[in-house]
Amino acid sequence: MSGRSHAKAPGATQPDRSVTTAGARRAAAHRSAKNRYAKKRNEMQLNVSLAGRSYPPTEPYEVSREHIRIFAESLHDDNPIYRDPAAARAAGYRDVLASPTFLTVLSERAERAQVAADTELGLDYSQTVHGFQRFVHLRPVHPGDVLNLEAHIDDVRITGGIGLVTVSCRVFCNSTEHVATMYCTMVERPAGVPLS
Repeated sequence: MSGRSHAKAPGATQPDRSVTTAGARRAAAHRSAKNRYAKKRNEMQLNVSLAGRSYPPTEPYEVSREHIRIFAESLHDDNPIYRDPAAARAAGYRDVLASPTFLTVLSERAERAQVAADTELGLDYSQTVHGFQRFVHLRPVHPGDVLNLEAHIDDVRITGGIGLVTVSCRVFCNSTEHVATMYCTMVERPAGVPLS
């Protein structure tokens, strides 16, 4: 026996155990959230074998000056070539033209009505956001164009508990002239699990 005394010196303070307790509670809550996350991840029903699936052409959509104007206004884009035929002609176009992202009007319809509605895919559209979008234009879209598109699933993956569905949509005028292709990645998170 050393004979040392473990008595506290007068005025010595006890360690603040409330900090340690609070830290332990946070760590336990974090472990619980990770366990719930892993469970949600394992419950995802996204069918990765559907990469390569194509869908039939959508119904024709006739573009009008009003459609183009309303879309430009929704973006707060006051470029006159989207509203004024004279300004568009002065810029070298035959009429007003649709802004570069106008075709999302068509792609979102196809994503919702065809891809997300495909029960074999198992995508929960209520838990889905766009993670990436790209447009490749072969020519401008003008009033009078009658457009339809063909959607194709390029890739389906689950990574880190997040579902990723990459879709390409080829846009045709009068069902024959290829005018653009859009690419987007739909990001699905398990219900109740934040994206960050």
